[in-house]
Amino acid sequence: MKVSINIVAYNGLKYADDCLKSIYNQTFRDFKVLVVDNASVDGAADYIRKNYPEVTVLQNFKNLGFAKAHNQAIKFWDSDYVLIANQDVILTPTYLEKLVSFADKHPEAGSFGGKTLKLTNNEEKKLGPEIIDSVGLAATKACRFYDKGAGEEDKGQFDQTEEVFGLSGNLVLYRRSALEAVKLNNYKSREGFKFTTDFNYFEYFDEDFFLYKEDIDLAWRLRLNGWAAQYLPSAESYHYRSASAKATLTDWAIAKNRRSKARFINQLSYRNHLLTLVKNQDLKNLILHFPWIFFYELKKFCYVLILETKTLKSLGQFFKLLPNILQKRKQIKKITKVSSKEIKKWFN
Repeated sequence: MKVSINIVAYNGLKYADDCLKSIYNQTFRDFKVLVVDNASVDGAADYIRKNYPEVTVLQNFKNLGFAKAHNQAIKFWDSDYVLIANQDVILTPTYLEKLVSFADKHPEAGSFGGKTLKLTNNEEKKLGPEIIDSVGLAATKACRFYDKGAGEEDKGQFDQTEEVFGLSGNLVLYRRSALEAVKLNNYKSREGFKFTTDFNYFEYFDEDFFLYKEDIDLAWRLRLNGWAAQYLPSAESYHYRSASAKATLTDWAIAKNRRSKARFINQLSYRNHLLTLVKNQDLKNLILHFPWIFFYELKKFCYVLILETKTLKSLGQFFKLLPNILQKRKQIKKITKVSSKEIKKWFN
């Protein structure tokens, strides 16, 4: 099998038809679809089993989070490529054909993505207006990561194939050999399995994150291991999105965007951002970019301390997870193949 398409579903019944119909309308056919349902209560799993019998459905008894559910799916089948897809994406008919063909010609790359455009409302069947959701991940010197082009009107400004830092986890094609090269052993998770002392529990997405920013963490790890990430604009898709932040925001706009999000998302975002830095940032680049990183983190901490106090609990979670994260950092250092200088060019 060439491609396994993995969808993690959580109360996404309203998106199921649009997403799955777009997948089965692909001109490329060498794929299988796996849906991992994270204990939805809207009947999505039963609906998919009944109406899409060709889809394999795994149903968890509780919400295990984005990272663990996708790790379940990645391990389920053996395929050349793994397409990670949000439940609320729509693929244009040639999406897979173009992206897989491109990936076959670029063995140096470990991840691939196309131009994702935004849909603002689930009732909207017309694919438009043409507002960009993501054309890849980018980063600043302060280690603020964002979706490149987000919120901009698509006027062809991103119609050139290019290498990017990484791809957004809402829809990304991974080369399986790249995933295998950067998987990490979670010794903490292994403790839950008492049947053998030789058992190793490997993760592709970091399950300590649960949800949010695990795509950035994986993109950074792939970079450190020497894998490129490629953006192909002709492979188009659409993503339902009620609101999205633009790529470049003022401090006030960033604060306003945070206030529009659910409390637990802000908590996970704050905690997982720190975990990502601890895992992946090397000492040389930390020193070079320290003024930008320090000022950015200081501003965030002051904002949280004054206006978002409930997010402070995520600092306690951060320190609780720190020993396991430091163990993973040691593993990452062992698989790092590129220089600090090579990584530094992606932080502008």
